[in-house]
Amino acid sequence: MKTLEQQREDLKQRVMIELLLIQPIEKIIAGLAAKEYGNSDIEYIENKLETFMDIAAKSLNVTGRVSHESFTVLNEYSRAKYIEYFSKLLMFFRDVKKTIETKND
Repeated sequence: MKTLEQQREDLKQRVMIELLLIQPIEKIIAGLAAKEYGNSDIEYIENKLETFMDIAAKSLNVTGRVSHESFTVLNEYSRAKYIEYFSKLLMFFRDVKKTIETKND
């Protein structure tokens, strides 16, 4: 059984994952799907993708760079690839959050 302190720490971790990772990724995916981003936003999208990928890698104790296909034009293909990349990260962070929720219940 978890102590009250452990429960608070788990809640803090879940809230941080939700607010700092899951919600921003969901917002990016929605923006990509709604075509709110253009070619001038590729650097922003790339930076966010790399940041989230680095966080995911560090949480798995993976060192080095995780590679992905980069783009210079935001068209249907690149938009779909970015949605795919961010969706995979979203699934990963949701699984991490769920693991925290269910561990040692």
